[in-house]
Amino acid sequence: MKPLTIVAMAALAALLCAAPARAGTLPALAQALADDLHFQVGEQIGLSGEVGQGYRLIVTTPVNLNSLEIASPLARQLAEELATNFSKAGYVIQEIRRGNTILFRPDQGELLLTRRVGLVNDRNIRGALILAGTYVATSRHVRFTIKLMDAGSNDVLAMSSLSLPVDPEAMELMDDGSGSPDLSVAPSVRTTFNPGSWTLR
Repeated sequence: MKPLTIVAMAALAALLCAAPARAGTLPALAQALADDLHFQVGEQIGLSGEVGQGYRLIVTTPVNLNSLEIASPLARQLAEELATNFSKAGYVIQEIRRGNTILFRPDQGELLLTRRVGLVNDRNIRGALILAGTYVATSRHVRFTIKLMDAGSNDVLAMSSLSLPVDPEAMELMDDGSGSPDLSVAPSVRTTFNPGSWTLR
């Protein structure tokens, strides 16, 4: 086989293989957040390696820090991406389906539950982990802060924050139903997401 043919076939194989998420995209940000949270919680509860060992994880949608009952499509998509990554790591995912409005319970910290409270009761959450978070946005970045908590005690086991650059696609997904994209709150720390060089604050 000619060297040129071998090179062409190798290039084709590379194109056919699943590529990692492009830098600066929501899937890449979700992967970085999930990796960091899994590493932190592993140290807290003794997970070994890269496997969640069947731990149940309740996934909720990050909410607008300026209005804790509102979540944008961008935040809901991030929750889906995070659920996918944690599922690959071996966690058993329990999602709470909901509309735009999410119940925030100040008396229980950052625990975010569906408006239909009966869907999440003590029996369902005892012994599970819960993923919850917030986001703030400017015209340039959306900063997500995500936590992993013990669903029974609400103890925070892990926390991670990263920023997503606002491009036209992100702008469209930032519409939280109020009639205009939420770009009203400035994050306290401004960083640009770049896998390989990002820093957690």
